[in-house]
Amino acid sequence: MKNRFDPVTFVITIISVIMLFKGSFAYVMKNRVSKMVPVNGFEFVGPIFWIPIVLLLIIMLINMINGKIFKFFISLISSIIIIINFIFFMIGINNILTHNQNMRVSFGLSFYTIFILLISLMTKNSNEEKNCIKKYLPLTITICLIILFFATGFMNRSSIMIEYHTRKDKFISCLIEHIYICWSAILTSVLLGIPLSYLCYRNKLIESIIMGFLNLVRSIPAIALIMIMITPLSFLKDIPFFKNLGISNFGFTPVYCALVFYSLFIIISNITSAFKTINEKYVKVARGIGLTNLQILYKIQFPIILPVFVSGLKVAVISTFTAASLGTMVGFGGLGTFIVMGSGNAVALDLILLGSIPILILIFITNLILTIIIKLFKTDYSNVKYTE
Repeated sequence: MKNRFDPVTFVITIISVIMLFKGSFAYVMKNRVSKMVPVNGFEFVGPIFWIPIVLLLIIMLINMINGKIFKFFISLISSIIIIINFIFFMIGINNILTHNQNMRVSFGLSFYTIFILLISLMTKNSNEEKNCIKKYLPLTITICLIILFFATGFMNRSSIMIEYHTRKDKFISCLIEHIYICWSAILTSVLLGIPLSYLCYRNKLIESIIMGFLNLVRSIPAIALIMIMITPLSFLKDIPFFKNLGISNFGFTPVYCALVFYSLFIIISNITSAFKTINEKYVKVARGIGLTNLQILYKIQFPIILPVFVSGLKVAVISTFTAASLGTMVGFGGLGTFIVMGSGNAVALDLILLGSIPILILIFITNLILTIIIKLFKTDYSNVKYTE
């Protein structure tokens, strides 16, 4: 009989149970920069904390029976555990603030660990599920309820939301700056990357020059590359043409240039490799019916490489949204502002999270959209008949 036991689910369940028993479910602080005191889930909310542990044991039992058949139920229970943890977190905060209104309570290490593990398990099961409802329902329920918790003010007494409301205007402006520079760099890379990739595919000398340069750039750490950009921009900013364009050696421009170079490497290497994998028989058939090189590119080659291009774009998005947070080192704003503010002499964890969590959310949403695009536009050419 074929083994239906899923080892990944087993490992995630075991780690989650251990983290709930031993890990710090929350951090309690006297103020935003005071020492963080870890608190166990049972200390935080009492005996009801057994509920998520029992649910994890149910997942383990289902997995032992037939984890690969019942993966939808495993994902659904995982969703319930995540939602319960958020509710328990707020119950614990209300208990603590009843005795001392000035206390700050933040999510603990075990809370984040279990959240990431269970989301990963749900995503894995979703990728393996064929039924559309079973595929997206658990993740959709989880995301919608979490958004509802924060949008309705249910989480307002948590430390991170206190930081958000204190700096709401600053946060919104930094978020807009972050999104603007990232998508500006990505769109620029796409507009430059597609024609350059085609040139690399058609000419090996051009490929060696472009990829040699981009490989060199890619080997430089992001913060160092941003700093390096300052030197050439210091000369360009004094030239009237570039001065009129608003070129500066600090702030937006060096960060933008560094992000474009990073994204270009990913996009050009992916698309060029994808062009090389296209079976020449498709091109020969297209030429045989009288299509020009440009028509072949847009009607035959680009539809074939589109999934690979979007996959490369996903990597570029992750790299860009992450690296943009370093822009604050050269006077640019963005969400990195909060990460730097929280990483000073007195570490403020919630300020760091206020900058980093939105970046992760933006990456997750973009990744989800691009994954759907890949599935919608993926073309199967396996049935194409070719005769010499």
